[in-house]
Amino acid sequence: MANRPLGLGIDLSGPEAMVARNRATSQRQLRELATRRKDVLYLSGDGKSLTTWPGDHAAVILKMTASRRWGFYGVPYTLYYFTARDIHGNLWTGTSPGPQMYARVRRIKND
Repeated sequence: MANRPLGLGIDLSGPEAMVARNRATSQRQLRELATRRKDVLYLSGDGKSLTTWPGDHAAVILKMTASRRWGFYGVPYTLYYFTARDIHGNLWTGTSPGPQMYARVRRIKND
């Protein structure tokens, strides 16, 4: 079965379609930050913000600390702990192995 263009003229098989799908997914993730309790974002290269996978700005890092840990067989690694404020004004806390890596985040209750 051949790929058919969407009603807006977007071909589902080309690289443009992948960009369009990534952008739509990113925009949905940004909207859902307002109600989610946990999410996975990405720590920017400069360590000052959190982004979605395609690179859309999701949150600003307010505070970050690094902790040196020891893994299996005594191999050292660094884990970054941070607090961030998202584009909706919610506070989040999370961890990441470092810049340009994934970041597990959970919302801090706003009481």
